[in-house]
Amino acid sequence: MLAIKQWEPVLIGANPLGIQIIMSKIYRFLSSSGAAVGIIDFCLYDIMGKALKVPVYQLLGGKAADKLGIAMMITRGGPKEKAAFAERVVAAGIKTLMIKVGPHWGNASISDDYNNVKAVRKAVGDDIKIGVDANGGLDYTSALDLSLKLEELNVYKIEQPVPRWDVDGMARLHYKLRSHVSAHESAIEISGLLDCIKRDACDSVCIKVVWSGGIMKSKEWMGIAKAANLAISCGAMVGSGFEAAAQAIF
Repeated sequence: MLAIKQWEPVLIGANPLGIQIIMSKIYRFLSSSGAAVGIIDFCLYDIMGKALKVPVYQLLGGKAADKLGIAMMITRGGPKEKAAFAERVVAAGIKTLMIKVGPHWGNASISDDYNNVKAVRKAVGDDIKIGVDANGGLDYTSALDLSLKLEELNVYKIEQPVPRWDVDGMARLHYKLRSHVSAHESAIEISGLLDCIKRDACDSVCIKVVWSGGIMKSKEWMGIAKAANLAISCGAMVGSGFEAAAQAIF
């Protein structure tokens, strides 16, 4: 009952168009619960868009582009399966591929990871951009060894190579690699983003709007990243579909 009493003065009876006021209060209770906060944020923006009879992107400054380039994530299977899947999506018009690497995705060694990426590169040719995402699953030494090998295959991006807490390790990789180093899990919240910036740990950052606490918090996050001259990519979530509209905004 205590939790309900805390929420009542924030949401019940509030003006849904006062998103800044509502969300600022909610962050006091759920500052580290991005998905829970995000769903409320999405609803408020949806209410505002419907009340004003405009799509939400108009509330955020208007459409920035008619089309968006997307990257297809390749997860399961060995070299043959990954290569075959890559060929199919490239034939459909995809120009950028991301391949999961590391033990989180069933790869026993960095040799497995290298062979998977090599097979995909051979299948799609040199004109397709290929990046890898370790989801923080590699230790520093393994991440360095794998990244150096992958540079031979012209891999353009290494995303979250080391655990989210090892920002120092990611910074050391950043200085040693020619490939682009991207922070994701380490930079989900603004505090983590600031840490990555202070330690010069990456070339870019990846945001998922729902993880970051919704549209309002993501706007703050993106302003900081842009001010630090970091490239920004936006990832999507696998879910019910409700969150898809918010993911598309950025």
